[in-house]
Amino acid sequence: MKRFEMAVLLVLTLLLGACANHPLAKPPDPGSVIPPRPHQGQWTSFDGTVLPYSCWPLHPESHPRALVILSQGWDAVGTDYDSLGKGLAAAGYAVYGSENRTGLHDPDHHRHGGSPRRWHDWVDDLKTFTAFVQKKHPGTPMFYHGHSMGATVCVMTTAEASGPAMPRGLILQSAPMPLMSANDRPVLSALLNLFGWVRLPHLRYDPATNGITGSERLNNLWGWSKERVGEGYSLGFLSDAVTLGHQARLCSRSLKLPVLAMGGAKDSVITSSDQDVKDYVTYLSTELAGGQESAGGHTHLVFFNDGFHTLTEEPTQKRALKAMIQWLDRHTMGSIY
Repeated sequence: MKRFEMAVLLVLTLLLGACANHPLAKPPDPGSVIPPRPHQGQWTSFDGTVLPYSCWPLHPESHPRALVILSQGWDAVGTDYDSLGKGLAAAGYAVYGSENRTGLHDPDHHRHGGSPRRWHDWVDDLKTFTAFVQKKHPGTPMFYHGHSMGATVCVMTTAEASGPAMPRGLILQSAPMPLMSANDRPVLSALLNLFGWVRLPHLRYDPATNGITGSERLNNLWGWSKERVGEGYSLGFLSDAVTLGHQARLCSRSLKLPVLAMGGAKDSVITSSDQDVKDYVTYLSTELAGGQESAGGHTHLVFFNDGFHTLTEEPTQKRALKAMIQWLDRHTMGSIY
């Protein structure tokens, strides 16, 4: 069996058995730990689906140096990116992020999204959201920032973009290697689609040891979302994500613009062994960052040995934000604003 199929089967096994194997600690009082919300709004996508978005405008209000349009992770909510939004806004960048279609609703986090009918819906959503944001800031330089599954959405959207919709560059944080097969897997896709209605429980982890950040408080908060724990995901949803990842993997080899690729050695979503870490670094440095040096210049890999899946939280928060801001500053210089 090929390594990719083994990886997917392992993920499915973990998803099915994790609830029993890794009971979560007692959740904190949500009222005491949920951070202040960024500005929240709604927008209408290409097919009439209404999705929530967050933005972190500049304070005091001024013309932004550039726009950073955030494509969020698998089932992330706006508050998950408050550190990123505030950090970039303080440096003069206006950040906008729409939540993804998941077909679920979490009243505690004001999250609501439609169900994707096909994998390309996520790409069409980002295209439409980009036009929505650019209408608010005409003529302002624009960058994409993709986190986790959002990285695959950014790559695909960029590959199909032209004219004003073409970003000046991409920041890809924690690209989801388990979803990004270099080869098409028709048998695996057929199996996932055959049982597409089956729902898997959300992966539950020990927030003190292997969460998606280095903060037990945030791991507890995010992991205890009622929607994530209570509903889980359908195999059809996973199949669409795998198809998106494969297409993005192919397109990432031919990008002709600057890319800042970022990852962490403690990212338990991506890596589980020393070999996984080596493979991850190789992918980030050769297919995403290194392969673009001759075409785009100033494109590079930033890899943190102590980094988790969300690099803009502890322990790498300040270093990751500094790297992003320096890279954005370099590629925004020369703009008229």
